[in-house]
Amino acid sequence: MRLFLSFWLEGEEFQLDYRRVILAFLKKSMAEEFDGKLYDRYFKNNHFRDYGFAVLFDKPVFEGGKIFVKGKGLKVILSADDRERTGLFLYGAVLKQRGINFPLPLENSMVLERVMPVNSAEIKEERLLCSFLTGGGLVLRDHDKASNRDRYFTYRDEGFKSMFDIVIHNQLERAGFSEQASESVNFKAVDCKKAVVKHYSNLIDTTLGIFVLEGDRSCLQYLYNAGMGSRNGFGFGLFNVISQLREGEENENID
Repeated sequence: MRLFLSFWLEGEEFQLDYRRVILAFLKKSMAEEFDGKLYDRYFKNNHFRDYGFAVLFDKPVFEGGKIFVKGKGLKVILSADDRERTGLFLYGAVLKQRGINFPLPLENSMVLERVMPVNSAEIKEERLLCSFLTGGGLVLRDHDKASNRDRYFTYRDEGFKSMFDIVIHNQLERAGFSEQASESVNFKAVDCKKAVVKHYSNLIDTTLGIFVLEGDRSCLQYLYNAGMGSRNGFGFGLFNVISQLREGEENENID
């Protein structure tokens, strides 16, 4: 399920680390749904997240470590896997927040005005031409427990393929897919670029742009619905399907 959330801002100033604001909104929504019984399932103890989101600002200007939203509006694409009814739970939770003022830093606030389901792609092929949603991108995180440090890989880095296999195959296996199906998934950069974004107090490397994703169809469907890679529940990893490639069509569509 994919949802389109439309917010109105009281003022123009918005913090640069905007993903944590949307996550706080989702936490509030789930805490108030079903008497908070679902909150722990999605937000406690580093729980596996089967949803993702992307944020689009109306006429943004990035200046002085802030975002000035000249159109005073923002839109969120919220997507979820439905095997555990996550999409339905999120839909019901955010609907109840319509018209309610949500305080923000920088003496600002936002109000959810509309919630609309949008068409989702039904994956029918084993090779897809895709593009990451604006502001998101692919995050591949390698955490060193000994030093408690993180390293992030982009498509240009040596070791990207190995880290993609580790992160994505682990994500899929945790979601219940077989080892064989999980290991079938591969990534090929077509027109990508590296972007450095702020996430909480850290700057992390991401991969943006157009790519080919191939593998088991059910795995591809899950990654499309829930977001792909590390930090998928924090506003990274959502992508759109440009076209579904049949045998022999890859070069024609990419060129």
